[in-house]
Amino acid sequence: MQEGTDAGRAQAGGARRTVRDYMGRGPWFTVGVLTAANSFAFLDRQVLGLLIEPVRADLGLTDTQISILIGFAFAIFYSVFGIPIGRLVDARSRRLIIAVGIAVWSLATAACGLARSFWTLFLGRIGVGAGEATLGPAAMSMISDLFPPERRGTAIAVFITGAAIGSGFATVLAATVFAVLEDFAEIALPVVGTVRPWQVVFFVVGLPGLLVAILALAMREPARGDAVGTAGIPLHEVWAHVREHAVLITCTLIGFSILAIKSYGIAAWVPTFFVRTHGWSVGQAGIYFGLTLAITATIGAILGGRLSDWLAGRGMADAKIQIAILANLLTLIPIVAYPLVANDMAAIVLVAAYYLFAAATTPMGAAIVQEITPPRMRGQIYAVFLFTSTLVGMGFGPLSIALTTDNVFGDPADLRYSLAMVPLVTVSLGLAFLLAARSRYRALPRVY
Repeated sequence: MQEGTDAGRAQAGGARRTVRDYMGRGPWFTVGVLTAANSFAFLDRQVLGLLIEPVRADLGLTDTQISILIGFAFAIFYSVFGIPIGRLVDARSRRLIIAVGIAVWSLATAACGLARSFWTLFLGRIGVGAGEATLGPAAMSMISDLFPPERRGTAIAVFITGAAIGSGFATVLAATVFAVLEDFAEIALPVVGTVRPWQVVFFVVGLPGLLVAILALAMREPARGDAVGTAGIPLHEVWAHVREHAVLITCTLIGFSILAIKSYGIAAWVPTFFVRTHGWSVGQAGIYFGLTLAITATIGAILGGRLSDWLAGRGMADAKIQIAILANLLTLIPIVAYPLVANDMAAIVLVAAYYLFAAATTPMGAAIVQEITPPRMRGQIYAVFLFTSTLVGMGFGPLSIALTTDNVFGDPADLRYSLAMVPLVTVSLGLAFLLAARSRYRALPRVY
């Protein structure tokens, strides 16, 4: 791949790279590996959401404690590690950073299967968060150096589908394994000893990720977009860029972070909603929800990415943020309706409709951040984006629904009302910030 300086920030003698420059050296292989890594990341991140009831029963936990394990235990260290890792991403081998991260979170997921108490499971979730902090900044930086802006939305959308595939099939796989083993009170395994069925699920979903870590080493490190060498860009230049676009960056980060509260909250509690409200088994809830999520969210993310590239190619400068606003408006009816309808099949159809629209939003946040950031700052700025969206979304999403159920309604059976109320509020607030960012995003020169 030919390196050149950015046209908008060119130094003397610099030249803007062409589509051919971006599309050489097998970029779709890299996207494929990164998508597989993202699938395993979300598989390991979300699997606890299916196992709420058996973990809650065996460890004697409340809904609030479970939500802390799903959310804050993961999110705090994911967010804290993300920013220094983002700085490494802008200066060191992104391929190696990703491979090490995959190995760490895979082993930490398997370690969750050894948990015997709240605190040992908490420590395992910390390890998952710390390892997964490597993937987002490094992957987005690599994809942005492999694809020009007019093709970037589709490439990012493909990477984002890993979240849908991982979350969906994590639920299906975990549900299938649990359904096979749930009749056994305890299972004796070599080395680890006697474990419960839910603990085996963590081994099954965690350890195969080590194969993806090996595959990540086969990726080629793409040349960076606006500079050569490995020196990190000075922090004062990063801060100067943030101050120059303070309103746009702030509104974008806050808007997508608030929307993440809704996303993580629904993903964490919907399987349990079907168990408590409609009397489904854990296995049935996992299979139906997992397939629904994997199929509809994948379609939604791809359609959102393709549509944004198509509109941008026809001169719609704010296509990505417009799609994010419209898609979230379209989620309002299904997110309020599915918890309240009496029929279980109607509820799962409404969940499918929600994910079809909501998934179109997910690639837009990542793509917008890449467009407003110079190439050698992308790891750091995207790490801040992940810091806010994950800490706020995963930290408060599951927790806000649990606290509402425990303290407002006071009955686990009333989870359905929390699932209707909390997402409605967060979507409304998130949209307000995206609307505030729209005009500034539209006016920003597309030079990255």
